[in-house]
This record gives sequence, structure tokens and C-alpha cells, in this order.
Amino acid sequence: MVLILIPCLLTAQDIDSLLAVLKSYQDEDWFLLLNDNSKYHIVYVQTGFENNTYFTGRDIGVDQYNMYIQTVYNYRGFTAAAAGVIYSEFEPHWYTSMLSLGYQKGIISPLPLDLSVSYDRYFFHDSDDSLLSTFPNSLNLGVVHTSPYWGVLLDYSLLFGTETSSQFSGALYTKFTLLRWKGGNKCILKPQMSFVFGSEETAFLRLPGSRRPPISSTRFGLLNTEITIPLICYAGDVDMSLAYRYNIPRSLDAETEYAATSLFSLSLGYMFGFRGK
Repeated sequence: MVLILIPCLLTAQDIDSLLAVLKSYQDEDWFLLLNDNSKYHIVYVQTGFENNTYFTGRDIGVDQYNMYIQTVYNYRGFTAAAAGVIYSEFEPHWYTSMLSLGYQKGIISPLPLDLSVSYDRYFFHDSDDSLLSTFPNSLNLGVVHTSPYWGVLLDYSLLFGTETSSQFSGALYTKFTLLRWKGGNKCILKPQMSFVFGSEETAFLRLPGSRRPPISSTRFGLLNTEITIPLICYAGDVDMSLAYRYNIPRSLDAETEYAATSLFSLSLGYMFGFRGK
């Protein structure tokens, strides 16, 4: 019996792409205020634009841009966030929203680390979208180590709903200050390389006319390598970023290859705070 190999990504990978859009941050400097010793209420608002849309670096065949907006509130390490993503070619355009609750704790010994745990709830506004019940929840554990010139990020996500899946991501970055001016304002270059590990499902469809069901298998491994080069400028409480992202997607099926993808992104953020008791 001749088999036809058709690779199919788990829909969990769509959620991973949203995590990259909604939860990426530009610099750790202002996060120094977000530890449990701070008495400041911090509010951060950010909006952004990407000229192309890829899911875990893969081109889904829809030529579209996306826009997002997110608001983050933090006090003594506790964080609440809300966000939404608009896709130019999806219906409805406001396709996804997210609510998040989390806690972040900094430790110093034996080396500086930020530990975090969070719960995310996704709302997909297309009533026919399988993600509505498959993976609407995400429980995340994160570890971040930062220094003045480089940093390492590790994140594990348990995705669950009617099904369960998991993902692991990591990133290594370095940063260079290009320009400083009055008031502590600056522009930095922050190259970053990140990796995404997750599950990929491969389905074997039999020839037309066969009554036997398809055969499928699921593998876990490296799905995407991403290189991001952002230019970030800080002026007072405002930050602006222009970035280029290059994705190298990888199939866990040896007979399948994915083309590299790339995009440009632009974001604008504003942070303000007030002292609490």
C-alpha cells in the first residue's frame, strides 16, 4: 500500500507564535522595579506591528500583517496582563485575546536569576476555531539570568484544554549601547538567538478509495530557530523598537523541509508608575 506523507503542525504551535508576539519584552532595565521589594505600582502599555505573520517560523500560506496591543500591571512581583492581536486577513480581524496572571521573584545567590510562574487564558474569536477548546490554557515557568551585556532566558509552557501539550523555549542575547544622551536616555542594539521545542504531528493518508484510517505519529523536538536584531531607543518613559527577525523552521519529518522566513516589526511602549503603601 502506497502512503502519502502530509506533515501537520499541532495547533499548539499557533499558541507559541502568540506567546512570542504578546509576551516578548525589549529590555530588562525597567524590570528591576518589578521585584517584591518595590513599593511601586507599574503599568506598561505597548502596541506593535509586524509586516508578515508566521507561526513558529512557518509560512501558513496567508500573506498578512498583524498588530497587537498589550497592557501589563505589576506590584510587588505580581503581574496582570491583557492583550489582543489583529490579523489583516483573518475573520474576525481581532482574532485572539489573552489574559494573564503571574508572579516573579528575583534571587541573587549563587547568581542573579528571575523566576516566574504564570497562567494564561486565550480567547479565539472565531467560533469554528479548534483552538477554542483544544489549547485555551497555558501554565508557564520561566527563568531569566541577566548581566549588563548579555542574558539567558528559559521558558516551559504546559498547554491544556480538551488536549494537552507542552513547549520549551530558550534564548541567548547580548546588547550594546549605541548612543546615550541626557536623562539616562539611550539607544541599544540587542541581537538575540532563540529556540523553540515542541510537538509536531505527521499524518500518513492512504490512497483514495482505501477504507483504512490515516496513520499519524507525534514527535517532540526543535521546531524553529529565530535570529532577531532589534534597535531599541528609550526616551523618558517611552520605548521604541525596530527589529528584523529571521526564522529557520525545522520539520521533525526527515522528508519535509520548510523555507526560511523573515519579517520586520515596529513597537511603541509607555511605562508609568506610582508609589504604593
